[in-house]
Amino acid sequence: MELRFVRRHPAHLVAAGAMALAVCLLVVVGCGLLDRELPREALVEDVERLAWIIQDAHPAPYERCGGRGAFDARLAELVESIPEDGMTREAFGQHLMPFMAFVGDAHTVVHVDFDVDWGEPGGVPLYFGVVGDELYIRGVTREDERRLIGARLLSVEGVPLAEIVQRVGRMRPLENEYGALAWLSRYGDLWTEPQLAMLLPEWTSHSSVTVMLKLADDTVET
Repeated sequence: MELRFVRRHPAHLVAAGAMALAVCLLVVVGCGLLDRELPREALVEDVERLAWIIQDAHPAPYERCGGRGAFDARLAELVESIPEDGMTREAFGQHLMPFMAFVGDAHTVVHVDFDVDWGEPGGVPLYFGVVGDELYIRGVTREDERRLIGARLLSVEGVPLAEIVQRVGRMRPLENEYGALAWLSRYGDLWTEPQLAMLLPEWTSHSSVTVMLKLADDTVET
């Protein structure tokens, strides 16, 4: 089924609860406007500072990433892949995310200040909860979609939930599968346009989003 946000609609009206949209314990993204190009030299310095912070503050920075050699090699790749003409703040934040996922500590993250229109976040306009290894709809933003509450999410834009969870693991530092489901349900990876687009390059029509749901009566709705 095809869904879209309605501007200025009070998203809490039919929702079962509030949604937390961001969490971070480590903020390392260059300052300045989101769409302003930051020079490569400054971004390299930020990466080097990030690596120093991880190594200095983390009690076991290499435990989940294959050792010091693997950490250093991945860090060198990260620096090398920064474009010569620099990056915007948002693009740089996204550029850091796979490296942080590689470190593999759910409590060591980079907060990316995505450029979001909170009047119309633009992603999947549904509130999700986690049950087992699935996402279910715990709230909706439109009264005429109340019947969807309790349905299980099967896919977004034709991409099965299991594949989306794997993609989250390549972008977010996780320690278990629940962590990926938490990013999708509680922290906005399905809720906002830039986060959803980051996970789903297949999503080309950003005016609406197509989901497949398994309703409470076990029927499938597309």
